[in-house]
Amino acid sequence: MPWKYKVACYLISIGPLVLVGGCEKENTGQPDPLPSSSIVEADALKANNEGVEFYKRGEYGKAITCFDVAIDTFNQRRRRNRLMRPSLGDRFTKKQHKIYSQYYKHRAQSHAAIQDYAAAIGDFSKAIEHDPEHAKLYSSRAIYYELLGSKSKAAADREKAKSLGRAK
Repeated sequence: MPWKYKVACYLISIGPLVLVGGCEKENTGQPDPLPSSSIVEADALKANNEGVEFYKRGEYGKAITCFDVAIDTFNQRRRRNRLMRPSLGDRFTKKQHKIYSQYYKHRAQSHAAIQDYAAAIGDFSKAIEHDPEHAKLYSSRAIYYELLGSKSKAAADREKAKSLGRAK
């Protein structure tokens, strides 16, 4: 089902619109247009920044919704690349991978704040896929593995973080 994403400051739900915590999703019933990459990245950044503000205020559910929008919006870039230049596939630049990783990291921190540790681990794992040299992602994921009783996975992540330069 195609969705059109935009950031808004509303807290209502009416008809085909679902407005949650400042991030709006509208089902247009039409295929999404293929915006330029810079527009997609700017929209994703707006949603991410909105999520960070909700996180700072302790509104974690709303923050998660905004990070969902940021991730889904950034995924439009992959969709655009596949359609416009199939030979490139899903390639991102290193900088884009780091940005994508940050969106997953932020959502993971929000999940952890509401004690949804399994979801936090999943998002930290996605962040690691996009930025495997970021030591703090491993040490953060180790904390939640530990809380869920996966001591061996926690130890492996701590060792990886240490090898990348962050001992914890």
